[in-house]
Amino acid sequence: MIEEILTEMKTQADPKLSTHQQKYFKTGHGGYGEGDLFLGLTVPQVRKISKKYAHKCDETCLNEMLKSQYHDIRLAALLMMIEKFELGKPEEQCRLYQLYLDNIPTINNWDLVDVSAAKIIGAYIYPNPEVLWQLADKNHLWSQRIAMLASNYFVQQGDYAPTLRLAEKFIASQHDLMHKASGWILREVGKKDLGSLCRFLDKNAANHAALCGRKTGTAPAADLSGAENAAVVMRPMKNPAFRKGWRGFSKNYPAKLTAGRLLPSF
Repeated sequence: MIEEILTEMKTQADPKLSTHQQKYFKTGHGGYGEGDLFLGLTVPQVRKISKKYAHKCDETCLNEMLKSQYHDIRLAALLMMIEKFELGKPEEQCRLYQLYLDNIPTINNWDLVDVSAAKIIGAYIYPNPEVLWQLADKNHLWSQRIAMLASNYFVQQGDYAPTLRLAEKFIASQHDLMHKASGWILREVGKKDLGSLCRFLDKNAANHAALCGRKTGTAPAADLSGAENAAVVMRPMKNPAFRKGWRGFSKNYPAKLTAGRLLPSF
């Protein structure tokens, strides 16, 4: 089955896109994706192929795909696993969850983690976050990012504690991919409960840049309040719920909003 999928992918592959992807996902020496190979397909192309073959691929096939040298094949496997997990019975979900954990070494770039962690790991373990702590304690970038991204499932259910605990833990991380992941899921907390985000940022005032660091946009600053920095953190998202609720919230939050230049203009 994997050969059939690979053959179809190769017929759609774009060598120029492959070259771009190799650079974009840092596959060169010393990069976080060192050694990874791309066929040169867009994500919509991979999604379409995964949809076509999902019903034909059993767990043995998925396991083989997750060990492929090609990033595109591994992405397709994860997309198939998500579809099967969402439609599957508890016993099948358990097997897919274990298959995911067994193959973390090859779920080894941010796009693979980001598309799958919450929908498989987060969905399976909720409401018990113990596995998140185990993954976060590993000295392994992708295990740690899986922990943070999986916590987004908890956020969507209204439980922010795992994300806030992980964000504090990863303040000490030396990798910007972890700070970016923290910033992303903290913004998800802010969409749900702006007060929780502001209180968290107040508590960690000295570490705002590390918590929410980004290469683009305005990073939070240590000399601003949690409410002020919440505006900075949420601003890139241009979130409608945030825009709607900010005025009323800012009047009631016990922090003096002195940095008007940093606040969103609605």
